Amino acid sequence: SVSEVSSLEASVQVSTFFWNVHWQCSVAARGASGACKSQATNRFVELARGAGADIVASVELSDGMSQPVDLTSHGLEGWSQVSGSCARGNGGDSAALAFAPGWNVLSSGGGCLRDDWDTRAMAVARVVPPSPVQGCSSLCV
Repeated sequence: SVSEVSSLEASVQVSTFFWNVHWQCSVAARGASGACKSQATNRFVELARGAGADIVASVELSDGMSQPVDLTSHGLEGWSQVSGSCARGNGGDSAALAFAPGWNVLSSGGGCLRDDWDTRAMAVARVVPPSPVQGCSSLCV
């Protein structure tokens, strides 16, 4: 029907924010200060809020080498976070997705994209947005 086509063509705004702070900042290595992770975490939240983001992603903003920082306890209260950790030997990688209030995480996962020395983390989620996006009641992010 015409109304179904119109609803599928309707524009839906989904704002995102992404930042890879790099592992050196998270573990104060190779010239990064001990305050780098705290400052990056605070700035991440500030920029995400300033952008009016619905979905945010952080890479290598972590506690240690492979545990993503809990963004929900650093200024994104009410958000839902999905964490991806990849640890290998002394190395690791981290990724996190966070969804603004109103988004519902149905299922999620995370882990390693590779199985060799070059660790790469991923986080994925099936979510229900506050309103359908082009006729889809859930999205894979």
